[in-house]
Amino acid sequence: MSKQGNSVYLTPEPGRYKKRVTDAIVNGVPFEFRNITGKNRQVEQEFSDAKIKDKASNVFMNIDSDIEIHEVRRRIVMVLNRHPDYTGKIVVSFQGKNTYFWDTGSFR
Repeated sequence: MSKQGNSVYLTPEPGRYKKRVTDAIVNGVPFEFRNITGKNRQVEQEFSDAKIKDKASNVFMNIDSDIEIHEVRRRIVMVLNRHPDYTGKIVVSFQGKNTYFWDTGSFR
């Protein structure tokens, strides 16, 4: 994201018990980072895990496998349908080449 001209600040891990913080601040907005290297199911699992920290968190997913864009969207919809209270932005990059910017509202 910083290569695309964004200001990225990685947040330190907290020392407090059960205190969860996002992975980074991008242009002043908190983001949770996820790297997907496996199968289709991993998209669903990682997106869901990112949202556990904060229902309104923004999520950046780097897809480093041969998962297609329509499958990524389908898996995100599956999670959002189970959790209608999840909000925020979603940024998906496919092997660092194609980057898509979505909002959870566009899936509903």
